[in-house]
Amino acid sequence: MLINVKDRIILLHNPKTGGRFREGACKERYFHTPSIELKKPVRNISHITYEEAKEAMPTFPLYKVITVVRNPYNRFVSAVNFSFNEVFGYNLEKSINNALDMIEKNEIGVLFSSECPWFCPQNLYTCEGVEVLKYENMDDWKRLCDILKFDITQVNIKSSYRLSRKQKNRIRGIYEAYDKEIFKMYESCG
Repeated sequence: MLINVKDRIILLHNPKTGGRFREGACKERYFHTPSIELKKPVRNISHITYEEAKEAMPTFPLYKVITVVRNPYNRFVSAVNFSFNEVFGYNLEKSINNALDMIEKNEIGVLFSSECPWFCPQNLYTCEGVEVLKYENMDDWKRLCDILKFDITQVNIKSSYRLSRKQKNRIRGIYEAYDKEIFKMYESCG
């Protein structure tokens, strides 16, 4: 989570949406929430969810809250690359299928794990009143650059991954119940 106390802006860091890049680009003006602002400890301050932030920060209602979402298929592949390449080797197809097998069987319990939040549903970072921006949308990045005051030329949006229809169906089967609105958001864009 990035927080700007002066301008009363919180950027919830939905994992695998360029958050580390944003933190690096803004580190002079923004910082992680100091623990003194928290009324209770949180397990993962970097990827704190909307509900966790609301519960832990007494001043939370005073802030404008923004988050970034990513195409659910690309976010999943990015999470697999981040988590499983060393486990399954660098064969992306094999890594994706093995990760899907493990998640579908709940062998690794990652869907709501604060230890590996990159597999958590994206709706944990959205809520009514939260401004939701899309990772793939350059206009949304321009908006972030204006809000967070960093240079748009630093932005490098990663391209989409190629997935089979079967892989997409499996990803959708895991996440759609939680991220239905995000799937709709991306389907409406073509």
